[in-house]
Amino acid sequence: MVWDARYSHKNAMIGTARARALNVIDIYGYRAHIQSSCAGAMERLAEDFAFFQSTDESGAHIIELLDEEPPYSEMPPLTANVYTPRNVSYPRWVQTIR
Repeated sequence: MVWDARYSHKNAMIGTARARALNVIDIYGYRAHIQSSCAGAMERLAEDFAFFQSTDESGAHIIELLDEEPPYSEMPPLTANVYTPRNVSYPRWVQTIR
């Protein structure tokens, strides 16, 4: 479990239970089943998307969060056209890679 100073030990354990409960979110009809072995990421997602938690998995897209380095060597050599503090966008025909 990742420690967050905002939580007491008791609240941190409740947060972990909530994180495990976050499996499906429904954002105005777009359903996603989120899975990850990274407890910290799941805890923060559970907090951020608590309003959208759902039990209906029908038609849900599967999103798997991996706790590993991205495969940078597999990215094609492209020139970026948009830079922000958190993202870089690369155009590729009609597809944008972020």
